[in-house]
This record gives sequence, C-alpha cells and structure tokens, in this order.
Amino acid sequence: MGKLRFAVSCSSNMNRSMEAHSFLQYTQNGLLNMLDRNRRIKDMPQKFQHFSGKFDVIICLEERVYDQIVEDLQTRDTNEGDSVHVINIDIQDNHEEATIGALFVYDLCLRFKI
Repeated sequence: MGKLRFAVSCSSNMNRSMEAHSFLQYTQNGLLNMLDRNRRIKDMPQKFQHFSGKFDVIICLEERVYDQIVEDLQTRDTNEGDSVHVINIDIQDNHEEATIGALFVYDLCLRFKI
C-alpha cells in the first residue's frame, strides 16, 4: 500500500474564541498568540468542499463538520469509487483541548500507518 493521504477538518481555521472584543482581551486570552501560531502552520484557510484531491482518511474535529463532509462526498460527481474513511473526533475548540486533540489525532494517524 502506498503512502496514506490524510485530511483534518474543523469548522474554522482558528479556535472559537472570537467573543473577545478588544485588543487587550485578544492579548489576555491568548488569541493573538494563537493567530500567530496558526500563520506559521498554514498559509491560508482551506475549505474541504473546494478541494478536489483524494484522501484515504478524513478526520473531522466536530460532528457538524463530519455531517457536512459526508454530505459533500455523497454529492461529488465521481465514477472512480475510491474508498475513504471518515472519522469524527469531537474536540472542544480551545487551546488546551486543541493541543491534547492534536496529539490524539497524531497518534491515530500513526496507528493507521502500521
């Protein structure tokens, strides 16, 4: 078997902490640090529905996103019949849970490669 192709999808490309309304709050709640970290990880936000490539495993980080991805896959116009595993792991969208969840997802992906 060749190298597995993975996708990880959530509802946004940053944590759901946009309730803060001032620069001070953004600094105090770590939002600016999170945004800086996110810029180093990804060049830009990506929307799964706009990607036409293939994946072997898609890991969703929220049930609503899982539902959207399954629906999108069912409506795609393809005759290839390739299989894809879609897995949902509900992870709360805050820095601490995102860090713990990232380690869990990483471990899961390693286990797929065995």
